[in-house]
Amino acid sequence: MDERRIYGKKIAIDKDKVRGFYNRQAASSESKMGSVFLGNQSPEVLEQKNSYCKDYILPMLDVKDHTRILDLGCGIGRWAEFVLPNCGCYCGVDFSEEMIRAAEQTCNSQGGSFQLHCMSVVDAAAQDAAFYGSTFDLVIISGVLMYLNDPDVERIFRCLPSLLAERCTIYSAEPIGLERRLTLNDFPSQTFHTEYSAIYRTHEEYDVFFDPLLKSGFSVAKREPMPKFGENYADTARYYTILRR
Repeated sequence: MDERRIYGKKIAIDKDKVRGFYNRQAASSESKMGSVFLGNQSPEVLEQKNSYCKDYILPMLDVKDHTRILDLGCGIGRWAEFVLPNCGCYCGVDFSEEMIRAAEQTCNSQGGSFQLHCMSVVDAAAQDAAFYGSTFDLVIISGVLMYLNDPDVERIFRCLPSLLAERCTIYSAEPIGLERRLTLNDFPSQTFHTEYSAIYRTHEEYDVFFDPLLKSGFSVAKREPMPKFGENYADTARYYTILRR
């Protein structure tokens, strides 16, 4: 059995290696959107994925001119490009210094009110709402939890309710393990041409993590698979979940 591809068992991945990976990718890439967020894919595929999020997902999130948005794991500011300047305030958080530099350029080019913080999403979720100026109406956490170990994911969802407005939407999108949990631990990636670590959890595992949200008044409004866009992995698939209160 390949010890870098682990099924079922819960093992920890090295978060410092994950941070280093993203800093290197962001610093070296000519196309940060293509090589970091979505992999080395054709411009047509990248455009399809962006159009899906902008034209299909975004309308369901009901962003208005007063909506305060928290983007946990904002990367280069991909969602900022979709919502600025047509929201109340966009707040992006990422643990990669290089990603935050790229996100600042994105936000400045869009205009509107924004703030960016270079910190882990775990630390960001643990802040008081006053740190950000107020509570949030929408939280986006997409393609982030797969790079976090279980105790950190648990802490995020335990802390989040104190940051959220009485009426709030949470959009979570992650690749999942279809039949069982899969962990890639320093696995050689053909996409990124380097070793890569990530955790593909099952729906059942994420439902346990969502429990603090459900206890604070949220319910699952929608969950469905995302298009494959040419990807055909046997063990994993991308899903999104929308929770509302």
